[in-house]
Amino acid sequence: MKKLLLITTVVGLCCAGGLRGQTQIATWSFDDTNSYPYPTTYSATSGTGIIYLNGSNASSAWSSTQLDEYAGTKTNDSRSTQNASNALGLKNSSANGNSMVIKISTKNFIDIIITFATEGSGSGFNFHQWAYSLNGVAFTDFGTNTAKNASGYETRTLDLSAIDALENSENLYLKLTVSGATASGGNNKFDNIVITGTSTLPVTLTSFTAKNIDERILLNWNTASEKKNDFFEIQHSADGKNFRSIGELKGAGTSKVNNAYNFIDENPNAGINYYRLVQHDFDGNTSASFVIALNSKIEGSKLNVYAGAEELKIFISSANQTKGELQIYEIGGKQLFSQAIAVNRGHNSISLPFSVDPGVHIVRFTSDSESLVKKFLR
Repeated sequence: MKKLLLITTVVGLCCAGGLRGQTQIATWSFDDTNSYPYPTTYSATSGTGIIYLNGSNASSAWSSTQLDEYAGTKTNDSRSTQNASNALGLKNSSANGNSMVIKISTKNFIDIIITFATEGSGSGFNFHQWAYSLNGVAFTDFGTNTAKNASGYETRTLDLSAIDALENSENLYLKLTVSGATASGGNNKFDNIVITGTSTLPVTLTSFTAKNIDERILLNWNTASEKKNDFFEIQHSADGKNFRSIGELKGAGTSKVNNAYNFIDENPNAGINYYRLVQHDFDGNTSASFVIALNSKIEGSKLNVYAGAEELKIFISSANQTKGELQIYEIGGKQLFSQAIAVNRGHNSISLPFSVDPGVHIVRFTSDSESLVKKFLR
């Protein structure tokens, strides 16, 4: 069973090549690049990825005279609240031939696209050579010259959708080598680097949550895109390992817009409840989501017994509607009675003819989720 993909940041960009419904893989906005010495690694602002300028992963070891921070831009900033604070600066003719490396994962993504905002000084780097690698050792050149050694930020786009080798890769290294600077102050500035791709999984699940509503549990989930999605199967477990189906909801088929779903578990267990979604597509394939857990507000079940002269009354206060086995034993272990019964949520009363010798006896009720035991004297 495959896994549904959880993406926390989603955009609907229209990129070069006419691709729509792209999902962010990683972004970098250099708002905090404002202290000397400037960093030589940058973790992604959103998503997962690292920019290397420290000599590792095939990057060059950029010195403090070759790095700087400059005024940033809102150009190509995909965030809902844009910020033009700072930009990453690569400078100095001594850095001609130096490389910056971006490392990401494109697992479960195709049609990779890179966009970023850039500007530069007249004596800055006038040539950018891009290359890719799947192992950080052997690189293949690609793309066009994206340098701009003039003022005024512009968005540069690299459409990698035709390079199949970059798709669905655990590790992808993107190397930018700069050259052509003619002065120590010559620079290129970079801001709002955005790497996107198209998810190859049938459903992009952006959230899946559970909350208590009285003695019920409400499940909510949202999707950013769906492909041939027939329906969702909602599954429940008492232990997080053994799941059973508790309902279904029709999917949106093929969709590139956000869709919201909800389902109420009318009969959760007392204690911790585990849930997952299983997506079924029209071709019969299935994909399972991650598991979520919630402690319900339901009190635990109780078992009480009243032993009369000829009759035994058993009272089961159950947190759930369930089925199980009702058994009666002598204290020594001999079984006197066994019967499968159905129990409703709330109070249940069971009367049995019961005429045995006086002594200590045991009543046990066992269901899939719990076992209740009570001793009584007859």
